[in-house]
Amino acid sequence: MGLGGDVVTALAKEPQRAGLVMDFDGVLSPIVADPATSRLLPGTGEVLKDLAARLGLVALVSGRPVSFLVERAGIEGVTLVGSYGVETYAEGRVQVLPEVEEWLPVVDRARERLQDSLGALPGVHLEDKGVAIAVHWRQAPDRAVAAQLVGDVVQDVVSETGLHREPGVRRGTASPAVAGQGRRAAAAGRGHGSEPGRICRG
Repeated sequence: MGLGGDVVTALAKEPQRAGLVMDFDGVLSPIVADPATSRLLPGTGEVLKDLAARLGLVALVSGRPVSFLVERAGIEGVTLVGSYGVETYAEGRVQVLPEVEEWLPVVDRARERLQDSLGALPGVHLEDKGVAIAVHWRQAPDRAVAAQLVGDVVQDVVSETGLHREPGVRRGTASPAVAGQGRRAAAAGRGHGSEPGRICRG
């Protein structure tokens, strides 16, 4: 049996001890030129709601603010983990990692620096994620030139501020160095039973 079959068997055998953790962009939603237009694929919400009723944990993770996920994927029983693991939304409540608060003034300074340096470049878009700033250049007329310019500026900003650089597909992100994909999955799994189970990440 292949890996896919093993996963399905494990989920079916002990569903209440199993978890399914998935990225939002590129997995449940297509990658689009304008990040603000991203939406769940048709029919996905119904599938997630059904899975959440059967499994011990169903969670969506993203670098976007958790408010973005709530608006587009606020599905009963589904845990939402946003801003690189900083924010978690579950059972109608948002929880924020307390150690991030001290970084918010630093993020504000980085936002101003990035806007001043890159805001006027054609096809370059700054996405304010609250606790992070992403710079996209998918729509730049010369992506290679834009990638170099954005990369240099983002690197300067993270070096000056101590923020963490998160690479992406035609984007660069500056955020507090408190989370990554592994941290997101761990955050999603908190509070869902003391016994180890299976977490399947997509």
